[in-house]
Amino acid sequence: MNIALPDTVPVNATRAFTLADIRPGMVLGVTTLKRADGTVFAIDVRPIPPAARQGLSPFDLQPGSTMTNAVVEGAVASAAGQELTLNYQSGTVRVLVPPGTPMSQAVPGSRADVKPGETVFIAARVEEGNRFTALRLQVSKDGVKPTQ
Repeated sequence: MNIALPDTVPVNATRAFTLADIRPGMVLGVTTLKRADGTVFAIDVRPIPPAARQGLSPFDLQPGSTMTNAVVEGAVASAAGQELTLNYQSGTVRVLVPPGTPMSQAVPGSRADVKPGETVFIAARVEEGNRFTALRLQVSKDGVKPTQ
C-alpha cells in the first residue's frame, strides 16, 4: 500500500505511558468496551491534549467500542485493575483498566523516526482513484508501538 505523506503532515513518536503516570485533572482518550454485567473496561488508554473535544462516541477499534475523551477525576486500585473516574461535558463514567491494557503517549517526532521496521499508525484520507493521503502519522520508538 502506498500512502502520500505531504510535508505538512505532523509526525509523532510513541513513548511509554503507564497507570502511574495518570493524575487527577489529566485528559485521557480511553477506548472502552462494555461487559454483559455493565462494567465498562479500557482496551486502550492515552493522554490527549487538554483542548481535545470531550465526550463519548462510537469508535472503530473493535465492534461495540467507544472512545471517551475525558478528565480524570480519580483513580483507585481494585482486584481487577485500576478503576478511573472520568468526567466529560455531559457526564461521568467509571472505567476499569485491567492489567496489560495497551497504553502509549504521542510525543513530537520527525520524519527521521519513520524507517524500515518501525510500526506506524496513519490517519489518512481516501482520494480520487482510491489513493490515500496521510493526515497524521505516529511511529514506534524505542520498542513502544503506537496504540490505535
